[in-house]
Formats: sequence, C-alpha cells, structure tokens
Amino acid sequence: MENNLRSLYQSIQEVNENYNCRICHELCIQPEECVKCEWLFCQICIVKWKEKKNQCPNRCDGTFNTKNPHRLVKSEIAKIKCLCPHCKQGILYDDVEKHQGVCTQKQVGCIEACPWKGQSKDLANHKSQCQYLVSKECPNCKLWMTQIKLQQHNCFHQQRQSVENISNKLIDFKESQQETNQQLKNQIKNLEESLTALKLDQEKLLQNQQKLQLFNQKLVEQLEQAMKQQGSSPQKQQQAPLMQCGELSRQSKLLKCGKGHNLRFWLDPGKEQMEKVCQSCGHQNKSCRYVCQECKVFFCLGCRKIEIGIINDVYSCPADHPFQKYLGAGIFYCDSCNRQSTQMNNPKGIYCRKCDVDICQDCINKERYTQCWQSRPSTQQQLIQECQQQ
Repeated sequence: MENNLRSLYQSIQEVNENYNCRICHELCIQPEECVKCEWLFCQICIVKWKEKKNQCPNRCDGTFNTKNPHRLVKSEIAKIKCLCPHCKQGILYDDVEKHQGVCTQKQVGCIEACPWKGQSKDLANHKSQCQYLVSKECPNCKLWMTQIKLQQHNCFHQQRQSVENISNKLIDFKESQQETNQQLKNQIKNLEESLTALKLDQEKLLQNQQKLQLFNQKLVEQLEQAMKQQGSSPQKQQQAPLMQCGELSRQSKLLKCGKGHNLRFWLDPGKEQMEKVCQSCGHQNKSCRYVCQECKVFFCLGCRKIEIGIINDVYSCPADHPFQKYLGAGIFYCDSCNRQSTQMNNPKGIYCRKCDVDICQDCINKERYTQCWQSRPSTQQQLIQECQQQ
C-alpha cells in the first residue's frame, strides 16, 4: 500500500529539498513537522520510525513529537505537480487522491471470481457482458443463473438434488416434531405431579393454620388470665422518660419544630445535653437545649437561637432568670458557638447559673440569639455595650 501511494506522488518538477521527508528523502506525503527542529516528515514514515525509537531523526532532545506544518508550507507543497501513473497527466499535489477516483485509465478489476483486468473506462461495458454477473434463464427448468453457472448446469441432476433436499428436510422436521411432542408430554406429566403435590401441601398448610389459630387463641386467653392476676395491662406500662436530668421551661412563642410545635427550653441539663442529637443538623456533642415534647426531638443552640428577654429592665434567660455578666474570671463555655473562654480573644459574655447557660460576647455581637422584646429598638446595642463594660 505504501508503494502504491508513493507512486502517485512522483513530482514532475524540481522540488525544494525542504519539502522532502528527512527519513525517506522523497516528497512528503501527508506532511508533519518536528516541534523542535521543524523539519518535515511523511506521516507513515513517522509511524514506522517511532516503532524503532522515539527520538527525532535529527537527534533533537526529548521525545519525538510532531505537529501540522505552517499554512504557508502547506500552500507551497500544494502547488507541486505530480504525474498520474495511469493517464500521465500533471496533477496538483492536493488533487492527487481525488483524481484517482475519476481517472479513466486506472487499472481496475471486476468481481473477485472474474479474472478480467482493464482500465476503469471499460469496466461498465465489461460488467454488462460479464458471464459471472449477467444472468440467463435455463430453457428446460426455467431457472435463472449466471452464464458461467448455466454452462455447468444439469437440469435433471439439479431437480433430483432439490427433491432429495426437500425429502431430507421433511424427515428432519418429522423427527424434530416427534422429539418436541415427547418433551411436551413429559412437561405435562411433570406439571400434573407438581399440581398434585401442591394440593397436598395446601391441605397441610390449612391444617397447620387451624392449629396455629387454636394455639394463638390459647395464648391470648393465658395472657389475659395472667394480666388479671397481676392487675396490670400494657396500657399502664410507663414509657421511658425523654430526659434523665433537668426540667423544661414554659413554651416558647417564637421557636418551633419542623411540624410547627412550640419548643421548650431545657433547664440545667448537665452533660446529658451533649449526648442528644440535633434534629435539624444531625450533629451530636453540641448544646441541645430546645425540646419538642410532641415530636420527642432536640435542637441545638446553633439551629434554634437562644431567646433573650427583658424583665424589669434586666436581660433574662428563656426561664426568665436575670443574666449575670462574665468578665473573664473562671471557666466560661458558650452554649451557642461551643467554645471555651480559653479559645476566645476577648472572653466576655453573660450567663445564668440556674439554667446552666452561657452566651459569649462574639455571639451577642453577631446576634446569635432570638429577641423576645417588642418595643425597645436600642436594646440590641445596649446589650452589647453592657457586656463590654468592665
């Protein structure tokens, strides 16, 4: 194939040596250039060269990588005229392959069985007369076939062969039908046996069901008798408490669960608050201080911001206890952001020891709480200023 392709690109004019392949030293076919030295190479030559070694033939450093030549180089190569080996006409480089599809003097062949070879302009005329393609009717048996087959055709032998083929097919069909019938009979027999076995199993199941019903009835009677003797019933059994420590405050008017139930603040929960899982964020080890008794779920102070109210001009916790100021003495743990005073740059805030709740200065500044006052617009600023005072 490579030799046939090369024969199509034989230049009939003097070619600049820069357009020759640096491997085969002939006019480049489907040219590509080295990305480093920019010398031209045939595409097929590059493939064969890389099978041996992956280095530019000009010994460039690194691997042998190529790219398409510059458009000006392609333009110059396209102007080169090549000689058609069949009709001996001069063809431009870019039109060589296109010309091969229309060249009338190109050597072609008929179908594989036909030995004819000739020019492409004579192919159509040959096919109209080719004895391997043109069909004729047998005057005796009226079958259509190619001329070459008609020369070897024997009507009697052909018909006899056809009858034998049909007879053999009938015999095979009869045998296959007998085998199929026997298989169907065996399947019917197996199905009947399976049906009989299913009926027996159904009868056994009905008997076992009746026994189970009697057994269950006896168990219910025994259970009722035992409950009467003990004087208790399942409805009187106490459920496990929702919390082990602390108690719940009044219902909040502002904070609700996902179903719209009012939440309650958990007073003095101890370490148990860290064992609960927040219904909203799904995290544990956080201050889960709000509870929905109807849904039996908990919410952390990150998802339900703590309520801060005002009673007698004093800021109060959700249980209406007055807040006290924390000025940096002792350990302080913010229930809103879950940080200790040792982790804060300015450890200040407010706290309620009765409810065991602490709010740091940063959370107050960032309004990480729920306002319970209605008519004092400067309350937020006053709360920040009071917490900042020494």
